[in-house]
Amino acid sequence: MALAPLTFRRATAIAVVVLLVLALLPAGWCVYARPVGAILDDAVSPVVYPLRVMGLHLRQTVSSPESSEADMALIDARLREQDNIIANQIGRIQELEDELHELRGQKQRLGGDSYNLARANVIGQSTDPVSTTLKLDKGSRDGLAVGQPVLYRASVVGRIIDVQSRVSTFELITRPGRVISAVITPRDVKGDWSALDRAPCQFRATRRERLVYDEADGSLPIHVKDFARLQDKDWPASVQHWIIGEVIDVKTSVDAPLRQRVVIEPLVRLRHLSAVSIVMPKQEADEPHAGGTP
Repeated sequence: MALAPLTFRRATAIAVVVLLVLALLPAGWCVYARPVGAILDDAVSPVVYPLRVMGLHLRQTVSSPESSEADMALIDARLREQDNIIANQIGRIQELEDELHELRGQKQRLGGDSYNLARANVIGQSTDPVSTTLKLDKGSRDGLAVGQPVLYRASVVGRIIDVQSRVSTFELITRPGRVISAVITPRDVKGDWSALDRAPCQFRATRRERLVYDEADGSLPIHVKDFARLQDKDWPASVQHWIIGEVIDVKTSVDAPLRQRVVIEPLVRLRHLSAVSIVMPKQEADEPHAGGTP
């Protein structure tokens, strides 16, 4: 019977078998057993070591179910946190879109030929925690005058009450005791909301930077996040129908079940404003002012 030809594959297999046998032999039987075993261990370790680590981890997981549950709970908490962040960002994007739409509408109402918006920085705040005035770095030489409305983004935040040459002071709409008339409109109405034919409410400012009206018609559909729009004859026509805040609470009046108590709050923290805009008639803004430097 003829022997099969000795190919490279067969020679490699024979060599491996011989090395394994030598590695398994006791050191006293073969002087090559220990070095051969070391060579095989070095050659096989890169492949075997990761498998050993995986096996150890699996054994620990099986033997410690509490640890596995704790890891899963941690992962779940992190996923929930990421979901909340995404939801908040989506909500913020929607708010910015609403604000952009509001600003476009206000620009049309102001009219490019009638009014200018002068930007001013807030340079002083009272240390009194109940103070409702802020100081600006613009004055009469810049066209500012007593009574001009002050804006921040898409909302009315106050009114100029004192003007000097280089500085001025404005009072926030949330001064305690102030009464201001406004109409509540749905937030999702993008077109002409005047067709809703809603009567204005007489809001009274409280000490918590909020405005309250206790006599709203109980049948009127008012919801949290609805806008309150200025409709007050004591304020300039340039800012009529501008937003002064949003509804944060609606409840049935305790003393009058057919009435609602509506609470609104400005869109921003007014005492933390850093810059604002002042609405000025364009002729005032364009003409030079006495006593000022051009």
